Amino acid sequence: MAKESPSSFPTPRELRQRWFPSYTGKGIAPLLVRWNWFSHHGQHGYRAFFDDKLTFSGAYSVPQPRTLWAIRGGYAYSPTGEKVPVSRLAPQLPRTYFVKPRSSAGGRGAFLVDEGIAVLAEGKHVNTSLQDLLSQRLARGSYLVQEAIQQVPSYAAPSASSINTVRVTTQYLKSGEVVPLGATWRVGTGHSIVDNATSGGFYVGIDIDSGKLLGGARNNRREKYERHPFTGFEFTGYTLPGFDSVLAVSKEAHRMVGNPPSVAWDIAMTPEGPLVVEGNTNWLVSLHTTVDKSFGKRALNAFYLSSGLPKGNGWEAMKLRPDRFDLTDATLELQARGLGAEFEKWVTRLARDKGIACKLVWLPNDTLRLHLGGMQWILEHVIYSIFNGPKARRIDRLDVVDAQIHAYSTQHTVFSGAPLTST
Repeated sequence: MAKESPSSFPTPRELRQRWFPSYTGKGIAPLLVRWNWFSHHGQHGYRAFFDDKLTFSGAYSVPQPRTLWAIRGGYAYSPTGEKVPVSRLAPQLPRTYFVKPRSSAGGRGAFLVDEGIAVLAEGKHVNTSLQDLLSQRLARGSYLVQEAIQQVPSYAAPSASSINTVRVTTQYLKSGEVVPLGATWRVGTGHSIVDNATSGGFYVGIDIDSGKLLGGARNNRREKYERHPFTGFEFTGYTLPGFDSVLAVSKEAHRMVGNPPSVAWDIAMTPEGPLVVEGNTNWLVSLHTTVDKSFGKRALNAFYLSSGLPKGNGWEAMKLRPDRFDLTDATLELQARGLGAEFEKWVTRLARDKGIACKLVWLPNDTLRLHLGGMQWILEHVIYSIFNGPKARRIDRLDVVDAQIHAYSTQHTVFSGAPLTST
């Protein structure tokens, strides 16, 4: 078999026509995010692991912020098993620490206590006592109390009030290699304690070969700034010291987790080296594409090198223009060698995990016919995934030979574990 290379890869248009006909977005990167979302969800996905910051923080040995207490149901639990009511937690805490929800995004709900003074995510100081603040904010829900991160001056330069992390998105390839798709430096407003663009921060692309910033920064409205509007820091031409070590720890973290398709890592730089703040499976593609024009091509090549190049006509012969939320019954035939009960179980589990109805019929000449039913965009991803079944099996071609669209789904929930249509 010829070695796959970017010169032999289908164009984005060919990929959409043959395998993802419901995709109508501009550019290929959003489709790759949809693929990533599909891969991470379901019973056997990785999303639950990354969404739970407590599980993530203690899962493996890459450098991470130390968790002091986990809070749930009005009680705080230490790593050693100590249990303390939140109403009596303040005396147990150091003078400086960071609190964040156990599951949240965009920095929402986080606050910093710096030398006994509480500062909310947007930079507002709190006048109430610490104990009152903890009792009010932590009495309900789940939170983590962690040691505050100390970043190096070169990374604090644009916004000293926030920990300015590097967002590195990595991709796992079929070869077992982990590669960076792109990197973006996120910086705070100059008074906020978080660096998220959704909380008013800024982001700027990074050349992944040199660590040099790719021009000016953007805000959440995509307005461009050559200098930080509040601190005057000049973005253009700045090179991040130690960027190679940031990439290295991102790839190491990905390998330790296993083989999820892609993960976006937020990395802080401390005097001791890079620190993995968290990983994200539902990452924002525009955080890269807006500030790095080469990201889309790198991401597409990595997609092919991670998911393979299916052979066959896919959906092309159907001449359909489906909506992604259509409920569709599809019949496909695949030709392969050495398929058996193991492959049948694998396909059945995949379909069940993604909420797709599935029926298999064996035909002569090493041909397997599959009847699948469900939401159109999920069907497309399941069919593409089938080509990349158990590694020991080689599928020679895959074609959709019949497809019937029955209805447009007004209920867009997926992966419920129940089939969306029956075959």
